[in-house]
Amino acid sequence: MSMTANRVVALCEQAAYFLSEDLSLIEGGDLKLHLFGADVTEEQAERMRANLARLQEIIDGCGADCA
Repeated sequence: MSMTANRVVALCEQAAYFLSEDLSLIEGGDLKLHLFGADVTEEQAERMRANLARLQEIIDGCGADCA
């Protein structure tokens, strides 16, 4: 499958959807992340928010204009 601009945006939209779902679980207290015995949930949530913002920038920037 060739990678078109539309495909890139579609993949970004899918990734953004799943990040949003995971963030909702973390923020709702339903998902906790532990690494080496430490609770890293908030740190990971911040990283996820930053990744979501970058994906949303791609989606907003070229989503409607892809050809």
